[in-house]
Amino acid sequence: MSQTENKTIFIDNRNKLEEISNIIQKIQLENANELCIDLSMYTIEDIEKIKNIFLEISKLNIKPNILIRLHKICELDLMDIGNYENLNFRIVIDDYTYNYEELNMMNLELKKYLTNIVNESMSPYEKYISIYNFVRKYKKYKIIEQPKLIDLSQLINNKHQSSSLKYILENDYIDCRGFSYLLQTMLNMVGIESVEFGFDVYRNDGSKLGGHARTLINIDDDKYDLHGIYISDATWDANNLDSNLEYSLLPLSSMRNEMYGKCETTLLFDSLNTDEFKSNINELCSNIKYGNSKLKVLEMICSIDKKKALELSQIDDSDEFYQQLMNYILLKNNHKKIQSDVKVVK
Repeated sequence: MSQTENKTIFIDNRNKLEEISNIIQKIQLENANELCIDLSMYTIEDIEKIKNIFLEISKLNIKPNILIRLHKICELDLMDIGNYENLNFRIVIDDYTYNYEELNMMNLELKKYLTNIVNESMSPYEKYISIYNFVRKYKKYKIIEQPKLIDLSQLINNKHQSSSLKYILENDYIDCRGFSYLLQTMLNMVGIESVEFGFDVYRNDGSKLGGHARTLINIDDDKYDLHGIYISDATWDANNLDSNLEYSLLPLSSMRNEMYGKCETTLLFDSLNTDEFKSNINELCSNIKYGNSKLKVLEMICSIDKKKALELSQIDDSDEFYQQLMNYILLKNNHKKIQSDVKVVK
């Protein structure tokens, strides 16, 4: 193998059950110079297995670089990456690549913010509204392009600095994707599952105006009897008063507005009855040209409800899988109206 040739071994949701010894042997036999790990549907056992793989790799004479895709920044605490000083880690999160030290500093800074705005006595909804108010007021909206000369190894497919969590924390501006991702990140850190998503916006004449981003949020709160999946837009609520939030915890049906383009993320969850579910799931699966459509659906569920995704992944029968999936989505889409007069005191 030439010095410039890359040989990568992958560990993802499809092959995570492979024995550790087989993975290490494969790395050695194929002279792999990179191990890529992308596990969204992990269990505690999977995390322990990954840490054991790190330990075995640290004993090798020739060690591959390790690229890890995290789906939530709080996953950084699970893998004990800082314990392996002789390994070279790169960590991809939200389309940007960081080293461990960079991401750990960002993680610690966000934890400090959370210490000041939430506490353990708050219900999930109270934590949500405190974080939402913090995020939407965090910094001024402005799109900042990447500089002309950029190390492309640090960037996968996003051209805006103002979408990067590192840029947002260190500078003065934030764009819509930045707002949405910051909200996702801070909510995930307090146990409220959420995911940023993007979509196109159109003018009345049908011409494309541009792109936008919002956050899909899974709220389960017994105190306020809130159990559903909602959409929030911290960008469009940035200048509103606390008592007049127009884009906080909107129903999924709000994305049916003709000015919004279709989005796979919301399409999966936005079903109000059996016929809509069948239509949406058929459209979604028809758009999956490569790979396993069931796995793709599970990964989308996992982004907003990992426990349910793992539960559904145990169902082998296809008809039973989609029946249980439909039951879950219809239940989650039976929204209770949010009362605007709820006051939260830390």
